[in-house]
Amino acid sequence: MGEAKPGVVLGVMVNEAYRGWSAPSWLHEVTCGLLEAVDPRHLRGLRAVVLTNHLALTGERKRAKVWWRSRKVRIVDSLGLYHHATPRQGAWIELMADGVVAGAPQWAWSFSIIRDGLLAHTLYHEVGHHIHDFGRCSSSCSSSTMCLTFSGFFSSPPCFCTGHGSSRGSD
Repeated sequence: MGEAKPGVVLGVMVNEAYRGWSAPSWLHEVTCGLLEAVDPRHLRGLRAVVLTNHLALTGERKRAKVWWRSRKVRIVDSLGLYHHATPRQGAWIELMADGVVAGAPQWAWSFSIIRDGLLAHTLYHEVGHHIHDFGRCSSSCSSSTMCLTFSGFFSSPPCFCTGHGSSRGSD
């Protein structure tokens, strides 16, 4: 695996784990900055954000599928995954950094609005899953609604939830 630069933002560990790919130098810093823009209440219970690439997926995970918009897609075709908390491990987000940065040509990475926007859209979508999973949104919102709404903002994402009480998994 590639060189790791761990960091902690608002109690969330940010790790990099790549195989056969070098991430852009700005990726870790931008990820930390985007997490800092999130209300800390929304990150409660989130243990880590792991930046990885598609080559780092094992054979079994390459073939595995997840639900996306009422249909199943292969993990290898996704840009990010939210992993629910278990009794042994807290919730965590996995971002396929190679797929995320492929959304713009390399020359465009020098513009922070493009660079931040690439990462923010996927990261905030997955944070939306976490907000929904930990019961920090109204009972009428669906997971996909929360994720799409939350990912629509590239900085200081506001809270769209009416209730902040945690139904499970509060720290």
